[in-house]
Amino acid sequence: MFEKLNYPLGIFINIASKETFYKKYQGKFPERIQCYAVELNAEGVVTINDN
Repeated sequence: MFEKLNYPLGIFINIASKETFYKKYQGKFPERIQCYAVELNAEGVVTINDN
């Protein structure tokens, strides 16, 4: 998507997980992607961004 459509930014949201999968991205544009994991636990909604 980044190359073919020239997207300046991509967002991946993994719902009900602690894993963002950012480290698994093997594309050419790691600086253009933001990955989040969102989980509901006893304390409320937890958002993780490890990139």
